[in-house]
Amino acid sequence: MATAKIILDKRRKDKSLIDLENEIDKNIYPLRIRIFKDADFREITLPYKFTTSEWIEKENRVAKTYPNFNRINSAIHERYSAVNTTLSDHALAIEKMDLDAMKEFVVSKINSKLNEKHEPEVQEYVDKSRPKEERNLYLEKFGQVIIDRTRDKKKNGTAKWYEDGIAAFKKFNDGKDILIADITITFLENFEAHHLSIGNTLNGIGPYLRAVRSITNKAVKEILKNKRFDNYPWSGGYIVKGEDTTPRPIRMNVIEDIRALKYGKTAAEWNAQNYLLFMFNNRGMNFIDVAKFSKNKVLDAKYSNGKLLSGRLEYKRSKTNVKVSIKLTPESIDILNKYDIYNKAGHELVFPIGYEESKTGRATYSQKRKRVNKTLTKLAKDAGHDDVEITTYTLRYAFGTELRRKGFGLDVVQEALGQKDSRSAQIYTEDYEESVLDRVTEMIVTNAPAQKSAKKVKGGDKRVAVESAVKYKKKTAKAA
Repeated sequence: MATAKIILDKRRKDKSLIDLENEIDKNIYPLRIRIFKDADFREITLPYKFTTSEWIEKENRVAKTYPNFNRINSAIHERYSAVNTTLSDHALAIEKMDLDAMKEFVVSKINSKLNEKHEPEVQEYVDKSRPKEERNLYLEKFGQVIIDRTRDKKKNGTAKWYEDGIAAFKKFNDGKDILIADITITFLENFEAHHLSIGNTLNGIGPYLRAVRSITNKAVKEILKNKRFDNYPWSGGYIVKGEDTTPRPIRMNVIEDIRALKYGKTAAEWNAQNYLLFMFNNRGMNFIDVAKFSKNKVLDAKYSNGKLLSGRLEYKRSKTNVKVSIKLTPESIDILNKYDIYNKAGHELVFPIGYEESKTGRATYSQKRKRVNKTLTKLAKDAGHDDVEITTYTLRYAFGTELRRKGFGLDVVQEALGQKDSRSAQIYTEDYEESVLDRVTEMIVTNAPAQKSAKKVKGGDKRVAVESAVKYKKKTAKAA
């Protein structure tokens, strides 16, 4: 017969947080319900984390010194009781299940029982000693002010980011709005533990946390007049964690093999191939900037017989608002002519992605970007690279990686990619002439070799390194 037990899982611990001399353990451990069957077990992670002093192991309860201990103990034992009831009521059926099926069944029964209940017990009323501003400052209510303001600025992507963060916090809080002052370190740790327990990742919940942090900081600035409330969690207390998801670099041979593919003009692959090459030719241009690209962003344009011959691409990056100026490469010009740029009006979008600066327009764009990402990976497979996954973001990473492979320093990479918004880049980045960066771009796009002098030159002007590489490129081109 299957049995259950509540455990504080102390298998993973940071030894630096343990004071052996005073027998104090500051690690925060996840709380789990362990279900035993056939000399093995499976675990259900509860949305709570405690230190060893906060969890009274012998009594299966949280200590009375813990905030809202009655409500939390009730919630824990409600789930534990649901597990035991399920194991008892369905003992014969559970004996026929394997461990994974048993866990899935028990979890579904718990969720079913909890969802059938009426509104859970309301949170204890706010401490009357709190300032009036804190008592009336709710996440969703104030967040809507920020969202409306953001939409007025035509930043619908940022507004959606705020909405998603608020929705995630409300869902975790039993569907109710929450006082900003009640978003403590404990609340955030429990929020994180809950999402990890249901299969979400740190990178998946990171945007929710950062959105709520942004709203909180705006509330502190605008409503609380820069006075942080007690238990403010975002400064040295709770840290938004993440996992390294640096994409696998795409080598130039993959770009070149995709460039050689032939598709019919009506195929989705034909458009995706053009988008890929246009983004790469223009220093890993973001896909949203490709979607928003209009004819009037080509300056000094020269046309002949209904075709674009030359020009400069100038725009502001949607993500950073940094101005980017790039001389159009022959391949970029060829792509723009494929989309009949000559016959388009000045403000008309060149590519048939369809972008509209509105709430619904942003949502439509996101769906189209996902479809393009799937098609880009298909292009790699069509080109014989089954193990390569391409997204619109990896094109940007690929361009920067090629710069580094050819020996250019981080300052050139930051300048070429328009990353001067970061404080460190502003300190260490020189303002290279457009002509220098244009030749650097041409070198990468055409996969021309660079010599060792392209690396950082100690004690000299960094432009010497770039110009030296450019001269080498010209020399090899003439030799060819």
